[in-house]
Amino acid sequence: MTRLRSPGAALPQRRRWAIGLGCGVLAAGAGSLDGAVLISSDIAGTPVPVPAGPRALALGGAFTAIADDATAATANPGGMPQLERVELSLSGGWYWQQVRPEDGNRENASAVAFDHASVVVPFFAAGAQHAFGLFWKRLFDFTLDLDVPFSDGVALDADSRTEQRGEWSAWGMSYAVEPLPTLGLGVSLLVWNDALTGASSYTQLTTTRALFDLGGIESVSEVIEEREFTIEEGYSVVIGLWWQPVPRWSFGLTVKPEYRLDLAARTFETLIEDGVILGDPRTPSQQSSEFTYPTSVTVGVAHHWNDLNAIAVDVTWTNWSGYHQTADGNASSLVNPLIDSHDFADGWTVRAGFEHVFILDRVVLVGRVGASWERLPASEPVADIAQPETTSATTDDYFGVSAGFSIFRRNVLFDFATELRYGHQVGTARLTGVTDTVDVLAMVARFGLTLQR
Repeated sequence: MTRLRSPGAALPQRRRWAIGLGCGVLAAGAGSLDGAVLISSDIAGTPVPVPAGPRALALGGAFTAIADDATAATANPGGMPQLERVELSLSGGWYWQQVRPEDGNRENASAVAFDHASVVVPFFAAGAQHAFGLFWKRLFDFTLDLDVPFSDGVALDADSRTEQRGEWSAWGMSYAVEPLPTLGLGVSLLVWNDALTGASSYTQLTTTRALFDLGGIESVSEVIEEREFTIEEGYSVVIGLWWQPVPRWSFGLTVKPEYRLDLAARTFETLIEDGVILGDPRTPSQQSSEFTYPTSVTVGVAHHWNDLNAIAVDVTWTNWSGYHQTADGNASSLVNPLIDSHDFADGWTVRAGFEHVFILDRVVLVGRVGASWERLPASEPVADIAQPETTSATTDDYFGVSAGFSIFRRNVLFDFATELRYGHQVGTARLTGVTDTVDVLAMVARFGLTLQR
């Protein structure tokens, strides 16, 4: 039978070591779309916004210069005046990720989630085309499983296992106008609040275990920490432009200024030594913090060389030096708090996609393929686990390929897309220990339905 000891019970030195190191490793793992998680941050990796809808996913995310359906409300609101009829769009997806360390077991995590709902209403007034949009969007997915072994020569064996589930979502309103023919200007306002979205929180359960040899007797110390992160309030905007100067070419621009989210965190900690619980795990500690997501700018171009074929390219710049968290008046990088956030270089993403229209007897079928390259902020591995401060800022590269199709019949459109994303030797201090790297393989399968009226 498990016994409960008082919080004031004295801990031998090796127990304090196990608990302290366990919490440190856990905190590092707590800290990523396309998408949060091992030094001391609260976001699982580097979160990349999840694109809306299967169509954009199939095109590798290159949708800024196209933006001609209801998902434009989140992708590029400047494209909404292209719509001629009211559109309702719904989509959901299956998310899978595998973390493969150089040594140790592969960890798989998966989740099924409703991603997006939007409606766009176009109308003509005052001599110009307008459009109004309303949407709900799951922007960040935090599904992740990690198992990180570590040792500094004191414990016989030690590892930290993290299971993370949840997402961050927002409600949004969009408005766009076409002040000149083939020129659209739009803006979307997003409201972040778990009480409104019902899906703006995630949980993180980490178990850190250390095995010791006490004079021929094996002893086990464990730290079990459950953390809950909830968005209490936040606002952001997306500014979009869509322009078609000539019939076969279109251009797009989106600006997403830096925004801040107020977070509430609750932590339940349980300390266990050889099956004996130390302290009271039912009483949580609570903390408030401010999450800052940096400014990004995307420029896109699309070319329709005939009515059946189109190619699109997007290039995105992100100011990753602005990616940080502030708690108790102290700001720290969410990539690695031992590195000044200003040391991280700007990030670049290149996305490209191609689509071809097949006109069949009763339906229209559209096939799509895409590819992407993302450069995200990261930290260098260190030679000694006892000296994590010797790390420095670097970058991780991720590569993706995608494919999908649409089936259109009358006023109903079915979409499907899948994407495979790979990162080689990435994730130091976020997806593995401070001395290691991992290979990351992720897959998304997304289904969508669009109704026109």
